Amino acid sequence: MATHAKIHQLTPEQLALAKARKEKKERLAQQGNPTADRPTSLLARAWLPIHNPRIERPNPPAHKAKVMTWNLLAQCLIRRELFPNSDCLKVGQREPLIHEEILRQNADVLCFQEVDRLDKLLPMLEKAGYEHCYASGPRKLHGCLIAYKKHSYSLVSKKTVFYDDEIPGADAQYNVTGASFKTRNIGFMVALRNFNFTPNDPAYSLVTGDTLLSPQKDTIKPSRVVHSSIDPSILINATSITIEDESEDVDPDRVIVNARPPRPEDGILTISEIERWFATLPKPVSAYNVGLRTIRGNGDILPTFGTRTELPLGRNGYDEPEYTSYTHYWHLTLAQQRPIAVSGLLSPLSESDMTPGLPLKRVSGSDHTCLVAELNW
Repeated sequence: MATHAKIHQLTPEQLALAKARKEKKERLAQQGNPTADRPTSLLARAWLPIHNPRIERPNPPAHKAKVMTWNLLAQCLIRRELFPNSDCLKVGQREPLIHEEILRQNADVLCFQEVDRLDKLLPMLEKAGYEHCYASGPRKLHGCLIAYKKHSYSLVSKKTVFYDDEIPGADAQYNVTGASFKTRNIGFMVALRNFNFTPNDPAYSLVTGDTLLSPQKDTIKPSRVVHSSIDPSILINATSITIEDESEDVDPDRVIVNARPPRPEDGILTISEIERWFATLPKPVSAYNVGLRTIRGNGDILPTFGTRTELPLGRNGYDEPEYTSYTHYWHLTLAQQRPIAVSGLLSPLSESDMTPGLPLKRVSGSDHTCLVAELNW
């Protein structure tokens, strides 16, 4: 005798619950969609035109481009304990803010760091008329991206520098990299047809041609070591091993453990050798340092890095923005270098704008603020 299976019918309550779940799923999908048309009311930042005699002379520079640089804060690096005051750490909250800022500035060239989620970022850039180049360090989940308006520029060449593999100079006495430890960090450059330090950092002074101050030399000395990632024999008597993983929770810039002083055969440059090497290089000029100095000279009062620190007046970096990264745990100014004439800048945000700490829904989807400069050459 055949038996008939009993057909289960959902109750009205179960049907309502299933409908609510479906609507929530669709809503979450829309939040993760960078093309969703959802206004975010980002804080407005004024454009600061700069009077520049080089640009206003009878034969002005022939080329002009607006360049944007920004550390996007890779989603894979987000930790709630690092940003306790942020109100937008979820990807569905941060991503639309970042995309809106990029589109709002409409720069000709974009230089981004800590870039991940390319599957969401690239379609937005392509729709906005950009082509791009991307590179990352070995096994890194985030990298560097340079994008450019395809109707204005074409790619000539690109180069990725893997710092862990670099040898300091063609005439080095020893065929070694001169590294203190393995970072998996890179430098990324492109050449198109038609720099990242705080202003009181020793590297900023070296790049811009200032002599090192005594405190800056003291800052360099602790970094002149050889880490166990370069010389495994250091760990023979070590009581514990720090494992580096992609979460990058360990910050080797704070304290370099499991390390030894350098030997001559390690190839690590002395401070005097570093100064002599940088003295042979061209001296770039920071767009914001020159631009804000000009604006302040015209009587406009703007907070700068020098006004909140003990950096001597007149030294390179004094007129960099007061802050470009502002979170609960760190407040920083990172500068980008460009050897050109500056005709305009995106105004820096004030400390009060960024309190209690980025990322913030009204201000920035990253823990850094973007910098935009109009350059002429």
